[in-house]
Amino acid sequence: KVDVAGELDGLRPGGFARVAFRTGARSALVVPVAAIDRLGALERVFVVEGGRAHLRMVTLGETDGGLARALSGVGRGERVIVGPPPGLRDGEAIAVTP
Repeated sequence: KVDVAGELDGLRPGGFARVAFRTGARSALVVPVAAIDRLGALERVFVVEGGRAHLRMVTLGETDGGLARALSGVGRGERVIVGPPPGLRDGEAIAVTP
């Protein structure tokens, strides 16, 4: 439903039309969906700090194109482990490859 101010040719109440809305860009902190580990209703990721994997609980927003918006739990510039191996534990030493 769209409220239209003024007169538009051929537009009548109850009519059908296709419309497009221009949207702006916004910056957001995102993490790859492949980095997310779910345990019941909890969502978490492993981040790399000092050569160790650290488990973080995260709050996620919308998902788009393999990326999920991170609302809390990780910060800008932190490195997350994509596809963490099964059995990875919090505080475990890891080797980081570029």
